[in-house]
Amino acid sequence: IKAIKSRYEELYSKSLKESIKSEFSGGIESVLIALLSKDSLTYTAMAMDKALKGIGADFDRICRLMGGTNRGSNQKVCEIYFDTFGKTLENRISEESWIIGD
Repeated sequence: IKAIKSRYEELYSKSLKESIKSEFSGGIESVLIALLSKDSLTYTAMAMDKALKGIGADFDRICRLMGGTNRGSNQKVCEIYFDTFGKTLENRISEESWIIGD
């Protein structure tokens, strides 16, 4: 993937990620961007943020994302989330879940 990205940017003098964002949308865009991500844990942190945006969080997606990784990986996702978004993932989920109660 790194070689493809590098060659694309060399040939077209523009970011492959930006080109994908301008040409695709929805699920296919997310998948393609995920392929360009540094690793799957970074993608998981980004997907968690997306699942928490808007009115009502997508708790099914959150469960699938966190259930698809082991405990050590979940901790790393939480660290990446904090480093990227400046909030703990636990607090962010709590902000969204106050509506459904304890």
